[in-house]
Amino acid sequence: MDTNVDAVFLTPASDGIEFLPDGPGIYCALNRATRMINIGQAENLRRRCVMHRSQLRAGTAPNMRMRRDAERYGADTYFYYVLQEIVPNPKKPLKRMLNQNEVWWVVHLQAHDERYGYVSEAGGCRTRGSRFRDRESKLMRHNSQKYALLPGVDLYDPINHELLASWVPGS
Repeated sequence: MDTNVDAVFLTPASDGIEFLPDGPGIYCALNRATRMINIGQAENLRRRCVMHRSQLRAGTAPNMRMRRDAERYGADTYFYYVLQEIVPNPKKPLKRMLNQNEVWWVVHLQAHDERYGYVSEAGGCRTRGSRFRDRESKLMRHNSQKYALLPGVDLYDPINHELLASWVPGS
């Protein structure tokens, strides 16, 4: 059996989950078709990524952009790997360590930017894009005639980066 990491990564049959540890840390889910990434935290990395895979296969993933891409390219197009294993420290709560490290990875890999990643929340903080989508969803309620998306535009299409930067929450 070839245990070369590149061979495992490029093999569509492998999603990397079998190599994940059961401990806490920060993981990445890479969509091999789009090169978009999702970064998350978990107290049990393997169990969390198995849950991602199951939700994507069932079409029930809470991240609508990941769900849409799983429908387009297949749920098995995602590859999961560890960015950082966290060693628990009795002087610092594990959740705090996970939150801090998740934010660091999201910012450094730009996974919160919709051009590169799927992250809508990191370390308990919602991204600007996810807050904008929440606002759009509220405005588009079925009982409201105030707001509609342009024809051919989906609520989960990437948001124009320059327009998002000009958006003022609550406006």
